[in-house]
Amino acid sequence: MTNRHPHSRGALLTLPGIILILCICTPAMAATITVGPDGDYTGIQAAIDNATAGDTILVTAGTYAEAIDVNKTLTIRGVNGTPAVGKADAYASVRITADDIILENFRITTGKRWDVWVGGNNLSLYTLNMTGHDPAYTGDPVILAGDVAGLLVDGCTLETSGAMGILTNDVPECVLRDSAVIVRNDEEREAGIGFWAKYNETSSFGPQITNTTFIGGSIRILCMGSYVHGITVADNTVRNSECEGILVIGHVKDELPYPTTNVTIVGNHVSGSESLNANIMIEYCADGRFEDNLVEDSYEGADGIYLQYLDNFLIQGNTVQNATVDATKGMCAVNLEVVTNSVISGNTVTNVDPYGFWYAPGPNFLPNLTFDTTNTADGRPVRYYEAANGVSLNGEEIAMLLALSSSDIQVTDCTIANAGLGAGIYGCSDLTITGNTFRETNNGMMLIDSSDSVIRENTFNESFFAMGVGDNDNTLITQNTFSGYMDSGMVIHCGDPDGVTISENLFEGSMIGSDQGVAGMDATAYGIDLVNNTFTGNSRGILLGLSSGLTFRDNCILDNRVGVNLLGACNNVFLNNTIINTEDNFVGIILNNAEAPGSGPCSDNLFSNNYIESDVPLYAFYLTGSQAEEPYEFGPLWGPEIVPPALAEPEAKFHNDWNVTKTAGTNIVGGPFLGGNYWATPNGTGWSQVTPDRGDGFCTEPFAYNENNTDYLPLHLYVDPTPVANFTFSPATGDLPLTVTFTDTSTGNITNWSWSFGDGATSELQHPEHIYETAGLYSVTLNVTGPAGESELTRPDAISVHPYGDGDDDSRSAPAVATGTGSLYTNSRGLVLQELMVFAGDSTGELTVPSGSVALDGEGDPLTGVTIAPSELPSDGAGGQFAFAGYAYTCSPDGATFSPAADLVFTFTEAQWADLMADGRPLVVTYYNEETGVYEALLTTVDAATRTVTAEVTHFSSFILMYRSAVVEDTPVATSAPTAVSPTTVSPTATVQETPETPATSEMTPTPGEATPFPVTGALGALLVFAVCACAGRRR
Repeated sequence: MTNRHPHSRGALLTLPGIILILCICTPAMAATITVGPDGDYTGIQAAIDNATAGDTILVTAGTYAEAIDVNKTLTIRGVNGTPAVGKADAYASVRITADDIILENFRITTGKRWDVWVGGNNLSLYTLNMTGHDPAYTGDPVILAGDVAGLLVDGCTLETSGAMGILTNDVPECVLRDSAVIVRNDEEREAGIGFWAKYNETSSFGPQITNTTFIGGSIRILCMGSYVHGITVADNTVRNSECEGILVIGHVKDELPYPTTNVTIVGNHVSGSESLNANIMIEYCADGRFEDNLVEDSYEGADGIYLQYLDNFLIQGNTVQNATVDATKGMCAVNLEVVTNSVISGNTVTNVDPYGFWYAPGPNFLPNLTFDTTNTADGRPVRYYEAANGVSLNGEEIAMLLALSSSDIQVTDCTIANAGLGAGIYGCSDLTITGNTFRETNNGMMLIDSSDSVIRENTFNESFFAMGVGDNDNTLITQNTFSGYMDSGMVIHCGDPDGVTISENLFEGSMIGSDQGVAGMDATAYGIDLVNNTFTGNSRGILLGLSSGLTFRDNCILDNRVGVNLLGACNNVFLNNTIINTEDNFVGIILNNAEAPGSGPCSDNLFSNNYIESDVPLYAFYLTGSQAEEPYEFGPLWGPEIVPPALAEPEAKFHNDWNVTKTAGTNIVGGPFLGGNYWATPNGTGWSQVTPDRGDGFCTEPFAYNENNTDYLPLHLYVDPTPVANFTFSPATGDLPLTVTFTDTSTGNITNWSWSFGDGATSELQHPEHIYETAGLYSVTLNVTGPAGESELTRPDAISVHPYGDGDDDSRSAPAVATGTGSLYTNSRGLVLQELMVFAGDSTGELTVPSGSVALDGEGDPLTGVTIAPSELPSDGAGGQFAFAGYAYTCSPDGATFSPAADLVFTFTEAQWADLMADGRPLVVTYYNEETGVYEALLTTVDAATRTVTAEVTHFSSFILMYRSAVVEDTPVATSAPTAVSPTTVSPTATVQETPETPATSEMTPTPGEATPFPVTGALGALLVFAVCACAGRRR
């Protein structure tokens, strides 16, 4: 049991022992000596010199301008007030060189260095006033004790202009209680410390510091190499400290058991700290209590509470409030690292900007913690799971999420904000984290040593680094957004990952000089692929330092100050990436070769089929050790320490590969072969831009940056031949059912084929085969597309399918003709066996139902007859799109359908045609949709040579010849001229170009013997369309 009064000693003696002592010793009674004007002595030192050990010296109030050396076991007490003792030119006003001395009720004036120098054991100082300490050296303390046992400072007041109140070196059983220590630190050359206990290579009992107020100075206990037991810091107030308010560091040892034990830190109040590290910091201790401490009003950026390497602790009821922590240094309100076998409960963080709780497990993913939801940050709970199976969180607001050695975890649509660590996932499996928001977190998420995980569609905003990725297996990190990070969107630090895909994520930086989208640091990452990610606005899109094995494919790296920065990276692969920077002095790829700690040569990396466009596409340089960047630091946040295997010495240091062997395949600029990279600058002077194409999509000369970095197959921008559609077919005619084989003979670089066989069927094969099952004539269309555009060819009426008999005797070859109403000859399936032409009786309208069409009535039975008759407009409300051209017909019966379509033909005299053409607007046949009450256009062919307008009719209705009254923008057409001139066909959905006032036929000279329909298609038609557009533009 620790003696609260270390100077007291007791012995149990037997009666014979007492008699023996009395026999051999002459008894002496302790004397009381007085000092003062009327005392036994006028000076204190004279009284000490003439006293005997065990005497008491009473000093009357007054000023004693002397330095005293107490070299006997004495009690020296001020009486009748408070006497003052001290001498400014003495090193110490009071020197203690004997044991078991009591000094009480004095005002000690400053010595040259110390007020009290302690060289004796078991010194007790009571109610001393040491407020005038003004040392010659700012680091000299008011009280200095070293290599003694036992020191009690009780009820004393210390104030110094220097930087330190009390300093003890290897002093066990030191007690400071009910006192005040004020450190002004006028020179501010070092941080102020109120009490500093150092233990070096000793085994002893620690200090007891209770109910003491510290202003401007901290409490610091360092057990370096010592086995210290029984440290108590309780009920103290520390205000305006310049460094840690309370610092206790046990014997630094990375594995259990920790030799510093029985540590009690309870009921302390730390406020107004100016520390840059922590307000309260406890490290490397075991078997202790950390309870009911309050940290507040700390705005200099330090951690509120920092607890590291603690075992078997009760951490309970502590509060950090009203503080600002330094986000750039990762400071937090409550910082827990490598805490094991402990209870963490009831700790609160209130109004701390920006980060609350932070946790790092170190190598042990089963730390045996009770870490409950009574730990809160602004009311939001900490969620902690250890060895759990089946965790589901949905839509919660969380202070921090921790999962260790757990499985089957689902976290969806949660918000984790203002956290030191948003989510720590260590040694888990079957994890899905989807749709969550991580906002203002020092580290958004750590994913370490886990498997079968999906991290999808989460948002990480305003982090120091948003996500850390360690040794994981079978992991997908996809479709997440990382933005506003101060350091990195993602840091990869691993030794043996497997099956990790990082894809389709956005890394949006702030161009602040320190930010990078992805940083691979000290990573051996042969199992990690980064695919289809976007990096934009970063100081460095990708940074690799001492990393190998990473694969980057198909990423888009846009407008970063440096696209890719390699800092001692080897054996990484970059394929099919696009790196584009539009600003001056931005760099595509940097190779930073620095043979120094934290760096090394860049060698054996492969870059192929990348598009690199930047003011400086490639830049390589070499740094000495003093110029190299600081190595990345990793700690217990990353779990077990990762030591990347030593890389084999490359055959050629600083050599990298910039192309693969010429291989057939479409490259990144559309060329037919894979090889090197495309090198460009925004001003068009890049190597690939100014070096000619040798004919296969490669430049005529290699791009040689230096002897170790040469692209032997730099890409040239490849221009694909324009596709031109063409095809053959066989047979062209035959009886039902007719099988036709189509062969594509198109030219150019073609990637897609689209066939339309005229009967509603389509195909996307290059060489399809099609079966026609209905008689008729069929037009076939082939549309081909490629990187350079598209082309379409239609062969009208290419396929002729003859009907077949099915037992009926009604097959006929000559068309039937009728006026008004005509009868159809069909078989039992409605197949028209003889063409029928029915005239309206007005010399204009005519309905033709072709042989081979399937004609059915409204019930789906074979149609027996049709009627056509002139009619009036079904409705006057044609609207702004159409204008009535003067002709309308009603065809019946209602509900009749035709497949293929019947033809409705308007035939005009020369005078009628001239009148129609004088209007200048295109003609179209419409039908009246009774359900919608609007007119809808039909597929219409206008033939100037025959003065006819023909519409395809698939069902019966009222049909009206209309002018299109609105001018619609022209649809782009192929520039190649067709091989034949054909009538104009107006599609129901096609755009129609307004016609100039002078008919086109008056300006055309047809080929002799060939009628030229109106308007003309092909090259001449294209010129005419351009002219019409120009005229229309002038009118507008």
